[in-house]
Amino acid sequence: MISKKECKAFQDLAKLVRETTWIESALKYIGGEGAGIWEKFNSIRSKFPKSMEQRLINIATIRNKAVHGNPTITDLDKVLLECVSLTKIIQNRRILDKLLQEIKEIRTELKQAHISINELNKETQVWLNKVASQKKYCESCEGDEIAQFAQDKESAFISIRISIKDKNILTKISNELKIELEILKQSGQSPHNFNEDFQKWKDDFDTQYKTCSTKEKKEFLKQARKYLSSLKHHLIPFKLKKFILRSIQSYYIVLLIILAGLFYIGNLYGR
Repeated sequence: MISKKECKAFQDLAKLVRETTWIESALKYIGGEGAGIWEKFNSIRSKFPKSMEQRLINIATIRNKAVHGNPTITDLDKVLLECVSLTKIIQNRRILDKLLQEIKEIRTELKQAHISINELNKETQVWLNKVASQKKYCESCEGDEIAQFAQDKESAFISIRISIKDKNILTKISNELKIELEILKQSGQSPHNFNEDFQKWKDDFDTQYKTCSTKEKKEFLKQARKYLSSLKHHLIPFKLKKFILRSIQSYYIVLLIILAGLFYIGNLYGR
């Protein structure tokens, strides 16, 4: 018959086995390979704080002694709390890995929009650098900083998306401006003749836009729209004149083709 002491020891052992099984499952979920906690951890050890290695060894040693020897566990509550703490570190690493993957994807979007990290606002730059710094050994996984990173992600990503959207709008406006400026050149005018403020804005644009604040970028977009609209309006007479000349040229070409055709038909029947 099992004594109450032995019964409690086996109950304590069951609790420890349950907690360590959760640790092993969590390690496997984020890519750990091998048999048991130690092998799984060892396969992805660069993901975790260096201090975690000894902590896991201690827990694994306690469990192995309890499973294969004396099931009585000293300071069970302390051991179980340590298991919970280790599980939290692994869960934080899982959150960090997800963040790193999302950042990798949004960096691709930034690259496609030809935006460097330095063009983002300071808060977003700091957030990106802090998250990136945890890629190896994740010292912050031991505390609540990873949860804070995840909480700050939404505002950082909104800022990045706005930057991408503004840059795409600006690129579209810039391309339209290039077309209109080429037409302005064809009309025999220079940007200086069109508008002195526009010429200054155009000269400063390439160097200033990348380093200005988000608020200043909004002002750049506002000015770009204003100048584009003003330039299009300014070129209406020239475009109209060009259209009329082309229409007249097309009319004469068509008329000549018709006359040539009639002449050919007349000669053909005249024979």
